[in-house]
Amino acid sequence: MLRVGVRGPDVLSSTEGMLPDLNHGKKWVLLVCRHGEPPCFEVLQLRDGDTFVHRCEIGEENLTYVEGKGVFYGLDGPPATRCHVYELARILKGYIEIGKNPPEVVSLIR
Repeated sequence: MLRVGVRGPDVLSSTEGMLPDLNHGKKWVLLVCRHGEPPCFEVLQLRDGDTFVHRCEIGEENLTYVEGKGVFYGLDGPPATRCHVYELARILKGYIEIGKNPPEVVSLIR
């Protein structure tokens, strides 16, 4: 099980992570890659349309983040179907079970 969080206004408990402040216009995004066993993950600061290099078991890939849709092989390319992205602000009070396919977000807010 993977648990992530952000420290900031209205989010101050010591059980949550301590990620640095965001750069203007960016969001904290969790990328879960299921190319290997166990799945790997990385936390990235991205804005819509940002391209980044992802390294995993199959090598290096250039991926593009499209807000609300996921990651793709370029803005006009196909989706990276084995990579899943989550905006940390949306899962602050929960966790992600990365062992499931696709990974499952569990909210602790009722």
